[in-house]
Amino acid sequence: MSIRAGDILGPFRLGSELGRGGMATVHHASHRLDGTPVAIKVLLPDFARQSSFVENFTHEVRGVAALLHPRITAIYDHGVIPEQQVPDRPELVGTPWLAMELVDGKPLTAHAGRLEWPRLRTILLQLLGALAHAHARRFIHRDIKPGNVLLSQSTGDIKLTDFGLVQSVASIHDLKRLGGADVQGTPSYMAPEQFEGDAASIGPWTDLYALGAAVWTLVCGKPPYQGSVEQRYMLHQAGILPSFTPRVAVPRGLLDWISHAMQPEPRRRYRHAADAARALRRLAGSVPEALDTQSWWLPSQAAAEPEAVDLAALDAETRTLSEVEGVASSDVSETAAQFGWSLGDGPTDAEALVGASEVAAPPRIPADWRTRMATPRHLHGAGLTLYSLRERGVVGREREREHLWRQLRRVVARDRAGVTVLEGTAGIGKTTLAQWLAWSADERGHAQWVKVHHGASDGLLSALGAALATHLRLVGLDRSSALHRVQDHLAALGLHDVELAVGLVQIARPDADVEDAFGMSVHFGSHAEQVASVVRLLVATAGHRPVVLWLEDIHHAPGAWMLVEQLLEHDSAGPIQVVCTAASESGDGSEDLDACLAARAEDDRVHRLEVGPFSTADGALFVQDLLGLELSLAAEVEARCAGNPRFAVQLVADWVERGLLEPGAGGFALRQEANVAIPDTLLDIWRQRRRGVLDDLAPARIAAVELGAVLGNDVDQREWEAAQEQAGVASDASLMDALQRRRLIVVHPKRRGWSFVHALFRESVLEWAREHGRLAPWSAACAAVLPREPVYVARRAQLLVEAGRSEEALDPLGAAVLLEFDRNEMGRARSLFAQRSAILAQMPEAETERRAYHTDLLSLLLLPDAKRREVLRTEAARYLERAHGFDDQDGIIRLSLLQGVDAYLRGEPSVSMGLFEQALERSRRTRSRHFVNAANRVAFVALQTGDLTRSEEASREAIFAAEAAGQTRRVGHSYMRMADVSRQRGCLERARFYLDEARIRLERTGDRIGLASAANTLGSLAGRMGDFAAAEQAYLEAARRFRLLGSGNRHEVSVHVNLGFVYIRMERFGEARGLLEPVAGCAPEHQAAEGISAPIHAFACLGRAICRAEAQSWHGTRSDLVFCAQTFEALQIYEGDVLSAATLCAEVCAAAGRAELAELARTIADHQRQGLAPSDDAPSDADP
Repeated sequence: MSIRAGDILGPFRLGSELGRGGMATVHHASHRLDGTPVAIKVLLPDFARQSSFVENFTHEVRGVAALLHPRITAIYDHGVIPEQQVPDRPELVGTPWLAMELVDGKPLTAHAGRLEWPRLRTILLQLLGALAHAHARRFIHRDIKPGNVLLSQSTGDIKLTDFGLVQSVASIHDLKRLGGADVQGTPSYMAPEQFEGDAASIGPWTDLYALGAAVWTLVCGKPPYQGSVEQRYMLHQAGILPSFTPRVAVPRGLLDWISHAMQPEPRRRYRHAADAARALRRLAGSVPEALDTQSWWLPSQAAAEPEAVDLAALDAETRTLSEVEGVASSDVSETAAQFGWSLGDGPTDAEALVGASEVAAPPRIPADWRTRMATPRHLHGAGLTLYSLRERGVVGREREREHLWRQLRRVVARDRAGVTVLEGTAGIGKTTLAQWLAWSADERGHAQWVKVHHGASDGLLSALGAALATHLRLVGLDRSSALHRVQDHLAALGLHDVELAVGLVQIARPDADVEDAFGMSVHFGSHAEQVASVVRLLVATAGHRPVVLWLEDIHHAPGAWMLVEQLLEHDSAGPIQVVCTAASESGDGSEDLDACLAARAEDDRVHRLEVGPFSTADGALFVQDLLGLELSLAAEVEARCAGNPRFAVQLVADWVERGLLEPGAGGFALRQEANVAIPDTLLDIWRQRRRGVLDDLAPARIAAVELGAVLGNDVDQREWEAAQEQAGVASDASLMDALQRRRLIVVHPKRRGWSFVHALFRESVLEWAREHGRLAPWSAACAAVLPREPVYVARRAQLLVEAGRSEEALDPLGAAVLLEFDRNEMGRARSLFAQRSAILAQMPEAETERRAYHTDLLSLLLLPDAKRREVLRTEAARYLERAHGFDDQDGIIRLSLLQGVDAYLRGEPSVSMGLFEQALERSRRTRSRHFVNAANRVAFVALQTGDLTRSEEASREAIFAAEAAGQTRRVGHSYMRMADVSRQRGCLERARFYLDEARIRLERTGDRIGLASAANTLGSLAGRMGDFAAAEQAYLEAARRFRLLGSGNRHEVSVHVNLGFVYIRMERFGEARGLLEPVAGCAPEHQAAEGISAPIHAFACLGRAICRAEAQSWHGTRSDLVFCAQTFEALQIYEGDVLSAATLCAEVCAAAGRAELAELARTIADHQRQGLAPSDDAPSDADP
């Protein structure tokens, strides 16, 4: 039995059958109230009982509902056949159906070989416009072929249809790789990556490949490749097109266009539909009367016989894999695996990324952003089930859109990064505007977009990691596979940098580092280094096509502005338009953002744009377009939402979910028995939805939902299951499906977790649990299952607070603050400290004397460096007295180390050395974890003051302690100090040995800042050996590494000064002066901000003195030498390089007859020589 004419499906009455495919039938139907003709697609009963086909049907509904384009078939409603409609045909109950726009035409298959070129060109441009619209929204059709494009007889326009295989890019990448589950499509048109089931390689280029094959079919009357499925796969993979025999006259360039689209290697194809459209527009649009065979393909002989096109055979060639009898999708993926082809084997240079360079260049951005927008058509009483799937377009907002578009054009014209911060209250439309710019620019080929979403509980790196995992398609990959994929991606951008690839994988997949996994992990010294890696990726990406970087809810993440700052400060960031959305309400991080924006108030690249409520007219139009409400109800909603679009969207969604709407005389109206008052706030709306959901659930299910809400907005499946077990709640595997069907959660299969669809829904669930006395026990259960690692301290503390056990959270929070301080993660440390302070503010009785001291100490540590040093100079004794009083050995050592650093920066190395020695001795006695740090600081100051024996002793202590603790990275740093000691002694071979030992360990642990320092040391060694060319290369490498790390000026300054001295030795005085002058000439009040220490400044002045002497600028030379003599003596700094430089300066002055200046330079050299006098037990350059 099957569906038949006269049956009622929702608001439609079925008519005659229009067509029948392998899986579904399509019927003519009409709207029962207004007679609007529609087409209804009904899945055949046999397939309706198979989950995979029902899933594809659902994909079609979701895909097309989210798209609004005049060349894409619109859908009006969908549902399943209820029992009361087919009481005599039980096999039809539950069969899904879909009502869509009726097109008065046939598929393009019927026109194969018959379309004249001008009409075909118009059709292709329309189809490319439809694909560009879908691709910009990250939807891939995956089954482009002539049979899925309808040609209207009345208008001549096309409609892209049959979105049964459509998937969002994100969901495609969540599917199982190479298992056959995702090998779907039509073999005659499938790209190689589709055959192989390589979900992560599928993208817009996959649809464009299929379009190339479809164009071949439309021109030649048959697909390019024929035969069995396996044979067609091999032909697609080989990429050798057969003889081109068009049945109509077409331009010669069309074959090149098809060939470009159908390259087997994805990187060689058109990357954007807009690129393909621009290339197509370059081909002649009309056929001349006299055909030139040099420019045109002439019709083949078969063209004289139109009936020669075998439509039946062509239809057989265009069946999907699911319709090919006896062929399973898994067979195809296994065939691919047997032949061993890989998409990664092709070339990876920048040319391969885009093909012909003239096609790759993005088009000039027009001044006018306005385009004809398709408007949704609401059929009376239809579409409730599609409401939550519909795209919400932008209504009005002319001023805001004009600003965003103008800024994008400006960024591209200047080839420099720019920033617009969209500010406004929650739900006002900031996200919709950012989305509009991203989608519009992508759809037209002007830019590509990357989104970073900052959740309320996310840190900067958590948000960046999730964005990278999506952008680079790393979800579900192991570390090795992820690294290979990122390397391929970078190579396509012209970056052949393994370290950068490892760093990006580390950020996207921050698994625990395993030091034995050589080359697979990286150590970042700070957030700035990690952000710098992301900036490098963005800059390289923008080098091929401008980037819209969409930073959503930037106010949530402390330090999120760092990414913006690095882009603005980058010398060649290129065209990157940053669009940030931020809440304008006080609190929630907005104060920090205000401070960052205030610092950029004079920068014409940074703009703040306040997004206000809709105007009355725009608000009414928006509400009316939501669903087709009755005018009176729409007016009431518009008045209550007060210009806030999200309020209107969520309110109507709540009514739809609760079944409160019914068809009225002029559109949907509230049911009379509903008696629903319109709520006042968004949270009130979600409270209503929560009541509608939880009232229908069993107690165990309610408890499970509440436990998920307690765990967070993003829920880890394993944590959730453990929490249910801890709380004694029976687990229900079907609960997630039920919540997902009601569109209350989003499931992430590959990540083994799920998320609440909206933070306010989670908040309403937490509120419900609190009201019923369950929040405390649920919080305790969740706290119990969280691991005890430091990364979970903040979450666990918050859960303990909710469980009424706040005091238990105080000490772990304090320990976590110290840990983050030691990692130099100051933003997170301050956030944890604020959480601890908030707890103490709520329960002052917990503020014991010891905790009060601890609070003061933490406050001191979290001060900015300069302020902390200032406080220590006057308050150190008080802090130390309290630390001794509470026998806080960790605090005493910390204070000694901080005082030592301050003394060194003040130019008091002897005082600094004494403090570091105290910290080292106390660390040795108490077996403190600060021992290695203290030993390294002693070794550093001893080296600077010429006590090479003590420096070597301390370095050896640090090496032994670090090796015993398994701290391979710190062992590497200590070996570098040993190399410096040997270099100072002139034991250069020994120094090279130690440096090699250091580099082995630094490479093993991925310590990029350590490797940069090693390159700096290598430069010093090469210089001492007289190999100045090698020294130059080493210093340039060190400078490059420090610059890429975003490590600030301190490290680069030192390298530039060292390089300046190499150029002096090479007699390249102009280049030397250019490097030394910015450091030597820096005013004292700016030196700290520029990362210039007193010794480095003096060393740069000594180098400048040599350059001035060479230029016979004797007054300046005298001034520099006097300053250097006084400074080096005051600082008690002794360094072999200073001795060499002073000796050289004396020689230059003496050769010019300036004896008094030569004597002054010799005084500096003698002072250094005395300080560097070798000790009796100094080793030789024998065995290391």
